[in-house]
Amino acid sequence: MGKYDSKRVLHLGRYGSSPWNFEFLKQHGAYIIAADKCPVNENPYLNCVNEVIQLDIDNQYAVLDYIKHNNIDAVVTNWYEETYEPCRIYNEALGNSFFHTEKQWHNFMNKDVFRKLCNEYEILTPATFFSGSPAELNESTVNTFTYPLIVKPVDNGGAKGISVVSKKSRLNKAIRFAESKSKSGRIIIEQFIEGKEVSFTYNVQNRKAKLVSSADKYCYKDRNGLSVIPELYIYPCQDYELFEKQNGDKILSLIKEQDLNNCTIFFQGIEKDKTFYLFEAGLRCEGTTSYFINSYFNKQNADNLFFDTLLNVDTDYNIELDDMKLGGHYAAIYIIHLKKGCIRKIEGLDKLKEHKSLLFKAILRKERYRVGNNPLDALFGAFYLGADSRDELFESAKEIKGTIKIKGYLKNSLINNRTF
Repeated sequence: MGKYDSKRVLHLGRYGSSPWNFEFLKQHGAYIIAADKCPVNENPYLNCVNEVIQLDIDNQYAVLDYIKHNNIDAVVTNWYEETYEPCRIYNEALGNSFFHTEKQWHNFMNKDVFRKLCNEYEILTPATFFSGSPAELNESTVNTFTYPLIVKPVDNGGAKGISVVSKKSRLNKAIRFAESKSKSGRIIIEQFIEGKEVSFTYNVQNRKAKLVSSADKYCYKDRNGLSVIPELYIYPCQDYELFEKQNGDKILSLIKEQDLNNCTIFFQGIEKDKTFYLFEAGLRCEGTTSYFINSYFNKQNADNLFFDTLLNVDTDYNIELDDMKLGGHYAAIYIIHLKKGCIRKIEGLDKLKEHKSLLFKAILRKERYRVGNNPLDALFGAFYLGADSRDELFESAKEIKGTIKIKGYLKNSLINNRTF
């Protein structure tokens, strides 16, 4: 008997989810239905789930009607933030315990609101030059800005709509770009702090929070030496003990006061001169990519907690067993990006099958991108590495970069600038 026997799970969307999660659900007896607007034969999860249907997932009434008439027990979604809130609405309609409330989502996913929370708890953040609608921005305010700076939408993640601006003549273009990616039409303009980017992931179980993962993030560099696009994450963060000393108690208090439970929240920031500045946070209902690292070294995956919570079954996940130090080992995620368009093909993967640092096969998943007016099914590539030192991980990433060949849909689309 599986713990999810007779449970019917509806998955919304066709990109961004891990087939590993489908395998876990099916292994424990769940019946998974993948729904998307695309024709059934175009759904990439066709061979991963029990059933695929065509459904207008942007129409909440259509989804709720399907849930009502098909004995659905829970609704899950992908890593994309735009699908989280609808997912919450559907699960609340089913009477399920979800991972966040509407207010919690608002407090953590809106960058300007998150800044105010940080200020309340005396957590350092980059200086905010402006926050609001671009229509409210006047020339006298613009003239007070110092460069370089960063322009972002206040309510989007995944580096969408973000620009690093090195001089005033490029500001308007960055503002328009950020505004176009904001659901509310609001942007934030902030100080660019040149330092090492870092991330910290906390899990919350039974209202107890714990730092379970930390990483140093190495970004591609553009011609001005500035970028926000990640290439390599190394776990754990080199200065995680210093971060906990400066911010640990403050963050635990913040999480407790926001009444988060059975969820994951991550914080991103910059470390400069041994001081940390947080610039955004994010809630996740399918975990974070760091879970692949934790599941390998700690032999448990917090996604199990989230599925158990949704499906109202006892969980065997134990937050106390998640070891951010990975048992004294080090790990990395090497990510492939293009500066234009998207990846069509990756060659040379067969040469990496026996690579000493590769924890498991490279994760290649299809994403839906648009180049010009053409929607494309494109590859996203990530390599998960393990070693006994950080230097070994840098060397392994270099070896992988030198072995594979990436084909894009556009000419001159590769990012060639080295970050390490």
